[in-house]
Amino acid sequence: MKKILISVLAAIIALSVAVIPAECISTEKCGVNASFVEYAEEYFAINAKRGDTIEVVTTVKNAKLVSGLLVKMTYDTNMLSYDSYEKTKLGRTIVIADETNHVSWSIMFPAKGTDIDNETEVNVIRFKVLSDISSEEQCLSCRIEEFYDTSSVELSRSSIDLSCRVIKNTESVLLGDANGDGKVSNADALAIVRHSIKASMLNDDRVKLCDVNSDGKVTNADALQITRYCIGYKSKYPIGQPFV
Repeated sequence: MKKILISVLAAIIALSVAVIPAECISTEKCGVNASFVEYAEEYFAINAKRGDTIEVVTTVKNAKLVSGLLVKMTYDTNMLSYDSYEKTKLGRTIVIADETNHVSWSIMFPAKGTDIDNETEVNVIRFKVLSDISSEEQCLSCRIEEFYDTSSVELSRSSIDLSCRVIKNTESVLLGDANGDGKVSNADALAIVRHSIKASMLNDDRVKLCDVNSDGKVTNADALQITRYCIGYKSKYPIGQPFV
């Protein structure tokens, strides 16, 4: 009788274990899943002019035992081009500039992890502005792919900040400089002619520079004025002078 009771009890225990939901078991065994943090993609509102530089800054604060950080950026290649990055003193930075429209970068901190208490810039990625940008145009976004400590537990989103700042281009632009090479030559006159016959259109920010006679349009008349300027004729228009 005793043996029968023991057998029945063993069967009940086995049945109880069998009906425990699988997700309860996996959650208990995997601390990373239990502390999962959702990092959403973020777009930056940018107002910038052609020639400016955009710096995307990643700042970390109030994070303990930081081990790794991976961020992916997506950008519009018609408006921006990847330029450079600023190395961090906290860990080893790896930047991968995709040939299409992505830049990914990561930082690996020392094996024991790094405490970052005060607000600290851990990375700066720079882009060159190819054409004028307004805040309504979604030309640059960032996504935190990984942000974890030495136990591979994902750290809080509140400990990391992604921001964008614009460095204005202080170089002078010249009236009549159609191709943007910093000087006025017959090549600019040719670019204007091609624009006037719709063979090759100028960027919007260059159109203003090429209306040298200020008649509100870019035509062969402007190209003629530039040609005359290039061969030494004195023009009543300020061709080759800084354009405001």
